[in-house]
Parts: sequence; C-alpha cells; structure tokens
Amino acid sequence: MDTVAKVATVGGWVWAIHLIMDGLTSIVQANPDAIHALSKVVESMHLNSILGWVGAVMGGGAWLYERKGKKRAYKVNSELRKQIESGDPHRSTSGLDENGHTPK
Repeated sequence: MDTVAKVATVGGWVWAIHLIMDGLTSIVQANPDAIHALSKVVESMHLNSILGWVGAVMGGGAWLYERKGKKRAYKVNSELRKQIESGDPHRSTSGLDENGHTPK
C-alpha cells in the first residue's frame, strides 16, 4: 500500500510540473514579451527567501517528528525495563524517568 501511495504522490508532482510547463509554453507561444513580464513577477516575489523559509520549516518539522519518535522509543524501553526489573530486587535501573530524562 505504501508503494501505491508513493507512486501516486510522485505522479501527482510530475503532473503538476507538466501543467506548469504547459502553461508557460502557451504563454511564450502566444506572446514572447509575456515571458519577460512573468520573469519580473517571479523576481519581485523574492523566491530565494521563500524557499529558505520553506526549507527551514521542513527541517524543523522533520526534527520534531524524529524527536517525538525517540521519546516514544524511550517510553517503551522504560516500560519494558520496569517489567523485567520488577521481579529482581538486585537489578536497578539507570535512574532515568519514563521519558529517558534525568530526574530533577
């Protein structure tokens, strides 16, 4: 199922790029001066800074997603450790809380 979703996503992106390029082709063929006007519009949008912000937001989101996964793994590990160590009085834990942090 993941493969189908991935293929559909990539297909959607390819289709969107095709539509954009087809639209640009029709603009240039209809009026070559229109491409110059379009370039002025793109230049005035400061696409470079917008892409920088998009990259920063995506990077921050990926970091938060990864951190959430690590916290979940620490919690599961803590629960399993407590189950294993519950019957052994001589086996102590590392002293970390259920999230893997040092207690205050």
